[in-house]
Amino acid sequence: MTPDAAARAARTLLDARRGGYKIPGLPAECRPRDIDDAYQVQDALLALMGEASSGWFLACTAPAMQKAHGLPGPYFGRMLAGAVFDSPATVAIGPSPKGWSVEIELVFRLGRDLPARAAPYGADEVAGAVSAMIPGLELVDGRFEDMLAVDGPSLVADNGTDGVLILGAPTVDWHPVHRANVATRLSADGQMLSPGSGASVMGDPLNALIWLANELSKRGHSLRAGETVNTGNCLARYCFARAGQTVIADCGPLGSATAHLIE
Repeated sequence: MTPDAAARAARTLLDARRGGYKIPGLPAECRPRDIDDAYQVQDALLALMGEASSGWFLACTAPAMQKAHGLPGPYFGRMLAGAVFDSPATVAIGPSPKGWSVEIELVFRLGRDLPARAAPYGADEVAGAVSAMIPGLELVDGRFEDMLAVDGPSLVADNGTDGVLILGAPTVDWHPVHRANVATRLSADGQMLSPGSGASVMGDPLNALIWLANELSKRGHSLRAGETVNTGNCLARYCFARAGQTVIADCGPLGSATAHLIE
């Protein structure tokens, strides 16, 4: 993908963000063809936005989601600092025919840097860099009218269709937690929308963090102390919530995160 094409795609996405509207897709002449093109556009978009980030998020960590979007594996995006709130949070969302997509995330906070390097990171080294695990509720937004109607690289280009993250209380003594066995439950106004589990995230959320550390390193990026990482949706399907509802991400022994949605 040429730099000019990446810049045109980034400008198209930025205009939609700032204008508060959605688009059916990126123009064919600047649409990313693969994951490398997508990250090129994502980098260009983030540079244009110039916003601080608080960490990273992963998506399509489950094979079912990869299949739904035609992607060979997971992908990452930047979590913007202005979109992160402590639970319970009141979050203003715009009108949407389906509502906003809501996800349960098991989140890691880093206590030390994992800088880009030639050698891959192993499990012990990555785990040793984690200072806490946090229950998370993610409200997914994007610039496309229908996320299932566009190709996977376009989703990645749109900073992975980032949205809002609500964080519960951190668990510092997280090592005894059986991460794969964490049973999660997403509810809206007391009605369960979907169960889930830590095992849905690459078998263990720590596997997702290890993948991210090495994928970022290959691309010249580093994980930094203080950053958070959303490891991917614990739920097996898409769930939606609307303004007026109270949504709770129950993460069992890790606690919960709550959002009151308003227009």
